[in-house]
Amino acid sequence: MKTFNMMGNKDPLFYRYLISFILICAIPIMLLSGLMYGSAAGSLQEEVEQANLGKLNLIRKMLDLRLKEMSEMAARIADDPGISPTNLASDAFMRVDAVRQLSKYKANNSMVDDVFLAYKNQNFIYASSGMYSYFTFEQYFYKLEPGDRDRMRHALDDTQRADVFKFNMGSPGQRMVAFIYPILSSENISKGTVLFVVRESMLNSFVEEMFSGLQGETFILNEKGEQIASAANRTTKKLDIVKLIDGFTQTGVYSSQQNGTSYSVVLNRSDTTGWSYGVAIPNSEFLTRVFELRTLLFSLLTVVIVIVAGSAFLLAAFNYRPIRKLAEHLHRDLQLSGKDAQDGGLSAKSGFEVIGTVAKTAIHTSKKLQERVDMHHEAIREQLLLKLLNGKLDTHDELIYWQDDLKLRFVHPMFYVVTITFKEPSRLTPHLKEQLLELLQYLQGNAHVYGVEPADERWIAAIVNADAHESQEDMQRAQGQWLVQRIREHLDVTPIVAIGSAVADPLHINRSYVEASASLEHALVTGQEGCHQFGELKADSEHEHWYPIEEQIRLLQSLRQGDRAVAYENLDAIMAALTDRSPSLLMLRYVCFDIVNSFIKAVKALDKHAFVSELGNLMAFQTLEELELMLRRLIDDVCGMVEKMKETRHEELVERMISYVNQSYRNAGLSLDLVAEQCGVSVSHIVKMFREQVGSTFIDYVTELRMQEVKRLLTETSEPIKDIVQHCGYIDLPNFVRKFKTYEGVTPGEYRKLYGKPANLRSRSEV
Repeated sequence: MKTFNMMGNKDPLFYRYLISFILICAIPIMLLSGLMYGSAAGSLQEEVEQANLGKLNLIRKMLDLRLKEMSEMAARIADDPGISPTNLASDAFMRVDAVRQLSKYKANNSMVDDVFLAYKNQNFIYASSGMYSYFTFEQYFYKLEPGDRDRMRHALDDTQRADVFKFNMGSPGQRMVAFIYPILSSENISKGTVLFVVRESMLNSFVEEMFSGLQGETFILNEKGEQIASAANRTTKKLDIVKLIDGFTQTGVYSSQQNGTSYSVVLNRSDTTGWSYGVAIPNSEFLTRVFELRTLLFSLLTVVIVIVAGSAFLLAAFNYRPIRKLAEHLHRDLQLSGKDAQDGGLSAKSGFEVIGTVAKTAIHTSKKLQERVDMHHEAIREQLLLKLLNGKLDTHDELIYWQDDLKLRFVHPMFYVVTITFKEPSRLTPHLKEQLLELLQYLQGNAHVYGVEPADERWIAAIVNADAHESQEDMQRAQGQWLVQRIREHLDVTPIVAIGSAVADPLHINRSYVEASASLEHALVTGQEGCHQFGELKADSEHEHWYPIEEQIRLLQSLRQGDRAVAYENLDAIMAALTDRSPSLLMLRYVCFDIVNSFIKAVKALDKHAFVSELGNLMAFQTLEELELMLRRLIDDVCGMVEKMKETRHEELVERMISYVNQSYRNAGLSLDLVAEQCGVSVSHIVKMFREQVGSTFIDYVTELRMQEVKRLLTETSEPIKDIVQHCGYIDLPNFVRKFKTYEGVTPGEYRKLYGKPANLRSRSEV
């Protein structure tokens, strides 16, 4: 039976998912739609205005071109000798030819309706269509109105500069635009006029075609502000353009009002002719488009929200399903106690409440596990340092993994090992080890020191991470001498300090350790206190250049340490040196016998009963290759034995430590110092061993033993509580009662009443 289902689910978590997904999807879409609407509404007007400005610019360029053509045509007519005023006045044939020439000029400009030429003091006007008198031109050809007739006569007779004006023809609604260009003499006096006539309807239709789909009015004004052409599109109101654009002098977009209506005026002025081209658009035109856009966006938004709601439901169901299944699984498998059980168990809880209950339990358990991990942290750190000393780390990746886990950093490029003991190793008590490890932390310079206590050796060691130095050996010697002096001052005893060579690779620290151990062993044999360096052993035998004494010392010490890698490396170096130097046969055998003898001494020092046959066979070698093969086999066997011996000694030490505590926990004076003294190691080493092997601290372990014994005596005997407490190692009875109640939740007397055997209960009060 499913506790949770999708549609009939009472868990509010599903609905939270559903609402969350809807909000997550819908809010950005609504905000985006609002931004799009606002941006579109704001930019739509600008877009239309800029588009209209571009159209006006096109009209301006086209009309400027036509006006330029008319100006150039007027100049050519004025300079044409065939139609000069002298020829026309004296030759009738030239007058007929003038009409023909003007027809050709008219054909060059499709916008021009007719071309006229009039000279001063002559009673004729020449046109592309014929020759007319002033009276015929004014009364019959264009049927000018009286006002237009006077203006036309003045323009033909006295115009000193180019001009343009409109005039009405006799027919209603027929308006023409006259473009006048004077013919000037060299003294800049008018001698005649060239007149181009253009139908206003042609100009109007030209601009109307450019703005056919837009509501508003398009207009063209000359340089004097007179309206030359206009076209109203989809509007019934005729605008006073001159008033509408009053004060607008530059190309641009302006806002203006007329007859209670707001207009957006797009204006484009020609720098060449001074004419103005514009369009006045009512603002309602933009609002209509905005409303259309809003309707479109609203429709799209409605469709998107419906899709989002359906998608949100599917996403909510998909994401809620794992939580539902997890909650069902926990509901079946988790047994609650305490308040959770009293509140109805998991069946009364929602999915997250079930998971929250489990998480709370998991966090509590995790904290306990983390506390145990922290307890083991120092022990693991020391194990890493011991692996470095013994060459048990194979790759840098493995080292980096442990460094990251233990937050151990090597910040300097060089490493070397320092070993410390005394002329009489028995003086190296656990307390003295603690003091030496503390003194090592204050080594001179900015070196980082990591003290280690090999449990199966007669010395303590330290890995020193130091800066690279040109005189590395001098620096090491100075450090060693300073350390000797500090130990003398603080501990009133002269130590033996041995230092191995510096290495750059942390995986080669074991080589420095082998050298430091060998130097320390040599100092113990010779009884020389103070500071010693492995390089000094080599210097003592420099008179025997052909003999590889340094490698032999490392080889033997690596055997004692059980370090295969260093042993193989130095055996190869010895054999290579013997081969390269080519000593005499007799001397070669002497050296080989010395090496064999050294092997025998080293192995017998470890175990005099081991490898008897193997050591005997060493003396029967015939060649260097045979000797090397036998030594390699022996190295492998001996290092294996040393590793087992170390493991055995460590297990014996742990067993001795735990056995001593189990036997002595009733002693009120039991302490870490007593355990360390009994086991022959420092207090810090005992602390680390407890954390590593027992999984708790020394105090917790002893307290647990004592509490178990107290509870056993309370339930199985009738002894007074005071005697039981003292028997189990506690002196302060009130303090113990408080501690017992913390552990068990009841006092010792109440515990006896609850769990004691009836035959052992006393009637009298027992504290």
